[in-house]
Amino acid sequence: MTDDKKSDASDRVDQGAAASGGARPDAEKLYIDAELIADTRTSEQQLGFRNVGARERRMLYQAGDTYVELLVPHEGHETLEGGWLYGQFITPTEESAARYEPPVYAVLVGDKGMTGAAKMTPVGDFAVPYHEPGDFELMLEPKAGPTVRVKFTQ
Repeated sequence: MTDDKKSDASDRVDQGAAASGGARPDAEKLYIDAELIADTRTSEQQLGFRNVGARERRMLYQAGDTYVELLVPHEGHETLEGGWLYGQFITPTEESAARYEPPVYAVLVGDKGMTGAAKMTPVGDFAVPYHEPGDFELMLEPKAGPTVRVKFTQ
């Protein structure tokens, strides 16, 4: 993503959260970039799988003491309702759970702008419309506290 699109992404996060009812009151935005720590595509290549066909991609990211698990549909995956990006925001410690107390919103920002936003369940599950396969940023936007930013590239 270009720098212009990244700077626009923070504005879209607040717009997306506002559309979902969770606009942040503070003007100052803090971000924690999540780091990819596990990816089924990499694991399959390391294990020597040849052609496993079109399959979803499972990924695990870490951002400080929190984790984000994603299930990204394969390119060309389209159901009657459209594609969906499924995931879970995991806060394993008491401190992280307190920092990311619900409501938390998942906001998907693609190359063409915000493509969807959803309120997470109390246990951190979310499903966001995923209609434009390709690179994206997923913002996990709490009511208070830093936003966790996940960057996905094909």
